[in-house]
Amino acid sequence: MNSLKHKLTFLLEIIHPGEHIIFADYPVYFNIGDLLIFQGSENFFRDNHIAVEDRFSLKEKSQLSKKIVGERTIVLQGGGNFGDLYPWHQSFREHIVKQFPDNKIVILPQTIHFSDNARADESAKIFQNHKNLHICVRDEKSYKFAADFLSDNVYLLPDMAHWLYGSPPFKPATLSSARDTLWLIRGDKEQPHASSVPGLPVHGKDFQGDWDDLQGFSAPFLEQWSSKFHRVAGMAPIRVVRPWKMYLPMVRSIIEANVNFFSKYERIVTSRLHGHILGALLDKEVVLIDNSYGKNSGYYECWTKALPNVILSVKGA
Repeated sequence: MNSLKHKLTFLLEIIHPGEHIIFADYPVYFNIGDLLIFQGSENFFRDNHIAVEDRFSLKEKSQLSKKIVGERTIVLQGGGNFGDLYPWHQSFREHIVKQFPDNKIVILPQTIHFSDNARADESAKIFQNHKNLHICVRDEKSYKFAADFLSDNVYLLPDMAHWLYGSPPFKPATLSSARDTLWLIRGDKEQPHASSVPGLPVHGKDFQGDWDDLQGFSAPFLEQWSSKFHRVAGMAPIRVVRPWKMYLPMVRSIIEANVNFFSKYERIVTSRLHGHILGALLDKEVVLIDNSYGKNSGYYECWTKALPNVILSVKGA
């Protein structure tokens, strides 16, 4: 895990210590995986003396102007939403690439997946036209697509959440009486085929659910409030309120709560990529199940296969 974290220092060849940046497309929703990526990115900037001048969510798109950005580098959040499964985020990236042709733009490690070839071609034309675009990807398949169709500056790097390893509250697992299993199985558009989920016994103290099921009773209210606050702030004609100043402490609190929840279990069985990464950050035993289009297995083969505590579940086993 320390080795995976260290690989991210390659980013300092692209975003230099002391550089002033604009960070865009941070998540205003409580998908813990995206929040881990967000916090890992924030910690990376802080630890390497990269100055974040301002932060913009998708909901503040209209305020991301040339006057505010100036000549600064624009850094875009990493994750698994590059492609046509999550069109709002992809459209936001394309908007930035078109609106800022003279700025350096860096996309932090992403998984790329298009199910529609025509949409992939349309998006590729937009990215190809930018002369200072740097795209980081998390797996070999994404690397090949990006290098062939998107940019001359493509880099294969692990997920930004790995930068959290060893920092509070991510402490390695300690010996305890816990012998239970946390089953974190996604139920959205990326949910795995039923035959991919291993038929292992589920005991009374095991937990089954998805990210939403792990959150406390106040989480839906906080998520709705955060989304509305960002949206209203983004409607202002000038940049008056910066919602991230209130949102960042909330993100840290939500992550800590989920770390504490994961820490109760000895074993994690999950089809969530960041269920597996969070388990690895805590040195838990992890069984990873592939998602609908191979994102998880691609990441495992590229980065976490060598970890002794992580295994990939074989389909139908």
